[in-house]
Amino acid sequence: MRFCPYAERARLMLNLKKVQYELVNMNTTDLPKWYADYSPLGDVPALRVPGKVGLLFDSVIMSEYIGQNFPTEPKLLPKDEYEKGLQKVTLNVITRKVISNLEAVAARNEKIDELKKSLKEVEELMTGQYFSGDKMGFVDVMIWPWFERIAPVCEVSIRKCESVDLKMSI
Repeated sequence: MRFCPYAERARLMLNLKKVQYELVNMNTTDLPKWYADYSPLGDVPALRVPGKVGLLFDSVIMSEYIGQNFPTEPKLLPKDEYEKGLQKVTLNVITRKVISNLEAVAARNEKIDELKKSLKEVEELMTGQYFSGDKMGFVDVMIWPWFERIAPVCEVSIRKCESVDLKMSI
């Protein structure tokens, strides 16, 4: 789906790692029947890896696979398993605090105050210029599709998101 933030995660990783891929856009509210062979849960995106039997169909799992299996720069995930775990924890916190509230604002014009509060809390997780430190990392790429949507969602929500003073670039 062209505008799906989950699909955008995978496209970002594929593009950053300079992986050639075939893009098939489809309507996520009316998935074709054949798509069940790719994603039994109906999730987008899905990734078929040449030479592999199973399919990957969760954007974070796909992105981690791409990040680890294509050696081109940038290196987005640390090799150290503990540091990698910390990035996943940070991503989980951001997902629970920001993304769920942003989706509520977008869908129902609700949870605007919660979104503003969560953005402030999440900002404290930054360990440098990026969530991953001084260089862009996995967390930064995974949250980008939602963070680029914050301003337009708030604009549509009758400017109720105004006065969010953040140091992070959105």
